[in-house]
Amino acid sequence: MINYTKSIADISVAQLGGFFVGWRAPLTPEKHYLLLCGSTHFVAAIGIGFVTALSDGVNSSFIPLLEVLPEYQGRGISSRLVELILEQLEDITNIDLTCGPELQPFYERFKMLRSTAWLLENTCKCTYLWVFAQFYCLTVADSCVKISVRYSQSCGSFGHTNALKKG
Repeated sequence: MINYTKSIADISVAQLGGFFVGWRAPLTPEKHYLLLCGSTHFVAAIGIGFVTALSDGVNSSFIPLLEVLPEYQGRGISSRLVELILEQLEDITNIDLTCGPELQPFYERFKMLRSTAWLLENTCKCTYLWVFAQFYCLTVADSCVKISVRYSQSCGSFGHTNALKKG
């Protein structure tokens, strides 16, 4: 049975190992815990996966991270995490997220639509200006939410965040 929570009190640092697969500099479990504490919203499948959101609480929200450990992927856990975070953000008009092209079919299942955006990302003491951007947009009460796919021309590599969006 998978235990989902939106309370940091239900999570220990010991349950946060093994995440950030494929990252150049994976976060430690301690930094992962701080990331969850600093998010305005999150949902965790304890010891299995998580999704985070940052929001002004009124109009805008951004979902920067969605991750499920490799050994649990393909079981619908990511979809459930997306559903649960979107429920938390149901009163927010604009919900943005970024993803790589390989993740676009996943977000299309949530009726997200394409849009465009510009992104600036500061990582590894290097600034990436994402100049190729395609978005998904999801209708929310006659408004649109965006999801971006970005390509860094300055560094010549795709960047993405395993995250999502609501409408």
